[in-house]
Amino acid sequence: GNLPIHCLCTPMMEGTSNPIRSDLIEMLLLACPETSFLPFQGEETPFYVLLKHFVQTQGVDRALELISSMPSNIIFNQYTSVLHQVCNVLPPERICQYIISQYPDLCRITHNGNTLLHVMCSHEQSTLPLIESIIGIYPE
Repeated sequence: GNLPIHCLCTPMMEGTSNPIRSDLIEMLLLACPETSFLPFQGEETPFYVLLKHFVQTQGVDRALELISSMPSNIIFNQYTSVLHQVCNVLPPERICQYIISQYPDLCRITHNGNTLLHVMCSHEQSTLPLIESIIGIYPE
C-alpha cells in the first residue's frame, strides 16, 4: 500500500486541480527521511514531487534553498540517493549539480548494481557537464 506521504503526492502525479501540500510533504520527509527514496505508483519519489512543485511554482533558486535546508539523510543514505532514484524526468541541471557538489559521496553509492555515473549515462536527459562532474568525483 501507499504511505501517507504518497497520498499527498498523488494530486501532482495525476495532474488534478487539487493543490499539492508541499508543507506537509516537507514535514513528513523530515519526520521520516527514508520515505524520500520510496517511489509510489512505480513512478516518482516524494522528494522529486516536492522538488518539482517548488521548481514549477517558485523557481529553481527557491528549490535550491529548500534542498540546502534539508538534512542530508533526505538526500542520500548508504544505499541510494535522490539522484539514483530519478525516473522519467531529471531535475534541472543546476539542481543536480548542486546536489552532487554538496554531497559528493553519493557518487560512490551503488544502488541495484549502478553507481550514479551508470544512472546518469543511461538517462536520456543527462548532460555532458553533469557526467563530467560525476567523473571528476568518482569515475567508476
